[in-house]
Amino acid sequence: MSVIFYVKNRKKLLGLHKKDILTVGDSLKIYENIQQFSYTAEEIEEQPDILNMSLEKVHLVLGEKVKSFRGFELHYEKEEESYSIRIMTPSTRQDWLIGLEYIRLLALYLDSGIEVETGKKYNPADIKNYPFLKNIELGIEAFKEVIRDFKNVEKDDVSNSSLYSEEIVHQIGINQRPVCLSKEMVEKILYSENRIEEYEKTVYNISNIDAEDAIQSFYKNEKENKIFGSYIFIPDSKKVYPYKPYVEVQNDKFIKQEEVDYWLLHVMTLNKNNEYTLLGTLDYDLFIKYLPKNKYRFIDGVYILVEPFTEYEIKYFYGEYINKI
Repeated sequence: MSVIFYVKNRKKLLGLHKKDILTVGDSLKIYENIQQFSYTAEEIEEQPDILNMSLEKVHLVLGEKVKSFRGFELHYEKEEESYSIRIMTPSTRQDWLIGLEYIRLLALYLDSGIEVETGKKYNPADIKNYPFLKNIELGIEAFKEVIRDFKNVEKDDVSNSSLYSEEIVHQIGINQRPVCLSKEMVEKILYSENRIEEYEKTVYNISNIDAEDAIQSFYKNEKENKIFGSYIFIPDSKKVYPYKPYVEVQNDKFIKQEEVDYWLLHVMTLNKNNEYTLLGTLDYDLFIKYLPKNKYRFIDGVYILVEPFTEYEIKYFYGEYINKI
């Protein structure tokens, strides 16, 4: 669910032709603190022309780091000759306030009015009065339908194939790692005295956690003619890993879950030159199975926070793992 706002691309002076369609770079100049979350810094460094890409060719995710959870989506609709701004349901109050302010500034820049997909019209001065709290409540209420048929399963029984299993309410935000609300988390939100506050506290605690996300990579084993996914495990690093690995959103345009034959974990240590070297490779599922319980905790229904291992602890853990298999 979502709400879409339209801002018309007004004609230039004398009505001769429309203003040039904004580019990705232009869109970042409308609002002083706005950032885009559709492309990584590495992607822009490798392909600087991304900033010159027309908004007609991309659905750009915008927001403010830390303040935004889901952000909002900006796109140019050629047939409508309008910019569409899509705010997801539910989003946080900060998402809405930032999104509405961006809509206001865009309308002022284009000297244009604002129209909601329902047909209701606003001008830049009164768009702040849009009743977004009702939309947040509506989105949270819809969680009831999502969890109605949830099954009581153990974490070990959760499907290995998908983030989008029926036991999880997934919320795609500005971060590449989605927030995956378990049945228990959703019920706590639904039965809270203040649903909106509980929802916001939950999603911000998960999305803004003080740890890096483990990066997944994919390779082909030419000898076996199989594709495998992998993660790296290094000493003295607090990271977020999936309890059950799957092809994450940022990679599913390159490879599909059913194409991945197995998952591995590459264990690294530091050599005398303070460089990372490969200690060994573990089966990912067995890595999770033998991971000490005091070294990790679930942050949501899919991801775990793994506490730092010292160099000694990593070598000991790897040695114990080898002995167990």
